[in-house]
Amino acid sequence: MCAKKVSCAPFICPTCHSVKYREALIHRRQEALATVAIEAIARDSIFHRKHIQTFMEKHKQQTRDTTLK
Repeated sequence: MCAKKVSCAPFICPTCHSVKYREALIHRRQEALATVAIEAIARDSIFHRKHIQTFMEKHKQQTRDTTLK
């Protein structure tokens, strides 16, 4: 549903599409951070900010590789 309370397609209402895209990105980042936290608990260690950034870069690369196949 669009903000105008009508059903719309991405090519008709770019605003709704960009909001959904942003929400999907936020959700994907939250999932990645949760994965990092679980791995840290499993390893009984603390991840620092640079470790999270490295993990996010690897995750993005893996996502790109799987979508290109």
